Amino acid sequence: MTALKNRGRTWEIDGNSAAEKLPVDLLRRIFQLLSPADLATVSRVCRTFFTVSFEPALWRRHCLDAWGDKEPLVDLTARACRYGGWRRMYRSRSHLHFHGLYIQKQQYLRIGGDDGTGTRRVFFVSFYRYLRFFPGGKVLGMTTPEDPLASRARLQTTRWDTPMQSQRSEIAAGGVACSDQVVPVAGEYLLDEQSRIVTVTLPIHQPRYAEMQGALVCYVLALSDADGRPRGANDLLKLLEHSTLSADGSAPTYHEVKPSQAEFHFTPFGSQFRKVAEKLFADPDDVKMFNRVQLMQRPSRLQPRRAGCVRIAQAS
Repeated sequence: MTALKNRGRTWEIDGNSAAEKLPVDLLRRIFQLLSPADLATVSRVCRTFFTVSFEPALWRRHCLDAWGDKEPLVDLTARACRYGGWRRMYRSRSHLHFHGLYIQKQQYLRIGGDDGTGTRRVFFVSFYRYLRFFPGGKVLGMTTPEDPLASRARLQTTRWDTPMQSQRSEIAAGGVACSDQVVPVAGEYLLDEQSRIVTVTLPIHQPRYAEMQGALVCYVLALSDADGRPRGANDLLKLLEHSTLSADGSAPTYHEVKPSQAEFHFTPFGSQFRKVAEKLFADPDDVKMFNRVQLMQRPSRLQPRRAGCVRIAQAS
């Protein structure tokens, strides 16, 4: 945005750059469209950007998004004063981010049965879980084998009910939404600021299986900061409990939670989405995964034969 010149170990702003000549009022209007992560990024560009990005009005809007539905404006303003400003309150209080996706990548190996030839097929299962939070306790969820770059478009919406309206319109028009197509589902969440526990409830979208109609999936997550991130980043959700509630009212079914795959990492929308997504969710080395199967699972009588490693997708 602004040209930088390296003079030894210091960086100086080129005074002839276009960014330095923008009126402050125009900068304020532009910065109002930025997410908190983007504000933190542009604050490092130059002194003018730093000053504007710290203005209370910009952070007041983000605080209202985070807590305006639960607290009156008068109480929220008083609390901001006690914290020392809107920006400090936003960074100190526990909150979820609304300008991106919390993404979890699931991978495991499944060994098939003997096909009668003395060979077992090895299935490499890989899929993603997405959570998109909104103010007011609404959340969109989706489970799909598609990677974040392919799934972002269906979840990058300004309203939590937009995918639902689109799906109903396609069904009414005789489209494909009524098939087994993976679509976002709308649910609810509750954040306890003191314990930093987030409870998410989502309907299960599995049109192929009638017995799953009306069933719910429940996640209990702990809000935290990713390794290397500053305190108050709130960019990590650790899955503590995963259960399914059937429509017939029977006891919930609890699913195994592997600590190595229990993390939802926050990936903000914007120009950095691709870079962050590729860094956090790069495809693993399939050769190493196959060698691991060879050591763990194959009996000695099958050593002369080579099992096939097949990538399949699961949406549940």
